[in-house]
Amino acid sequence: MAGGLVAGYVLGKLYLLLANRLRDHTVSIVMQFVATFLVWILGEQLGLSPIITVVVYALTIARVLPLRGEAWLRVQRYAVWDVVILVLNVLAFVLIGLQLRLSLPQLEGPNGRI
Repeated sequence: MAGGLVAGYVLGKLYLLLANRLRDHTVSIVMQFVATFLVWILGEQLGLSPIITVVVYALTIARVLPLRGEAWLRVQRYAVWDVVILVLNVLAFVLIGLQLRLSLPQLEGPNGRI
């Protein structure tokens, strides 16, 4: 667990160094997604908890990045992340619904009720 904490913090600091050099808003937003997935994969490859690694990475970035960026770039980043979160929530509920459709018949009791 401690390895994931350290790795997430170090990778977050490295991303902040990289983010200071990015000026194009499209590249900056894409790099946020790419870097997050790379942190997950790296945490997994190192035998660390990828969830803890990504959470510490995100917390490290979230404390500093909004203060450094320009306002118009923050607005665009938040808009993109809001859409991504909405899509992921919809996908999660659709997958849960599909799974429930397959699972409910198995839960029926002897009189046909759940």
